[in-house]
Amino acid sequence: MLIATALSTAFAYALAAPCPPLMVRDTRPALGQADVPTDARLAAVLYGDCGGTGTYLIELLDADGAVLHSDTQSVTVPDMSGLLTLSPDGGMTPNAEHVLRITPEDGGEVSEVAFTTGEGLVEGLGGGTPSLSLEYASATKIDGLWTVAWGARIDAAADPDGLSLVAILSEEEGVDGYAGVAAPDGEGVAVLYGSQVVSGRPKELCLDAVQLDGLGAESDAVESCLEVDRQGCSTAPAAPGLLAAALALLGLRRRARSTR
Repeated sequence: MLIATALSTAFAYALAAPCPPLMVRDTRPALGQADVPTDARLAAVLYGDCGGTGTYLIELLDADGAVLHSDTQSVTVPDMSGLLTLSPDGGMTPNAEHVLRITPEDGGEVSEVAFTTGEGLVEGLGGGTPSLSLEYASATKIDGLWTVAWGARIDAAADPDGLSLVAILSEEEGVDGYAGVAAPDGEGVAVLYGSQVVSGRPKELCLDAVQLDGLGAESDAVESCLEVDRQGCSTAPAAPGLLAAALALLGLRRRARSTR
């Protein structure tokens, strides 16, 4: 009851505080990763408590700091997480040190991630798929519209390249993309949470998830559904950052990985 009350309060009644800017939360390759396939796609997961839009310069540098490849991308983060990517033309030099550098256009914090390539190419998931468990879904009627806050756990399939990301597919009409992206932890587990506006009084929420390999190719989608807990009405805006804190009470991040 205490957890349910905390979640409901955070979602329905918290007034949105000033939102911190988007920041780089994870990258693929990860910091210090070795034997990275030379044809790997470089990726950075952006995170922000309230989402937002930002423009970034993405660069691949060699060990001497020379720019090998670069691109400028604008991304809109729905709720909490989004994705920047760079696929170097012709691949990367084998057995060499590289740096992935991400610079926000607005002058925010620059992120630099050093890694070392090997000699091989991306092997991929070999047909593997993740498993998805939708573990929380609660709806509140805000200014006449039903908004469902959700929390989901994804167990990633084995990835010999160590470059996987997992993502929840967007259910928003007219949007082709992800409602959330994350890098699995050392146990292959990722937790994602967000919210979405739904039409009508919700009874059940269903989400689809995919796993992205080192080239960015998606696995087959998997689905999970959960009965929606309806919490009432509010005129206050949802506060995703507080939702994240409240969802942490559920212990999703600390649950032992299921035996499969």
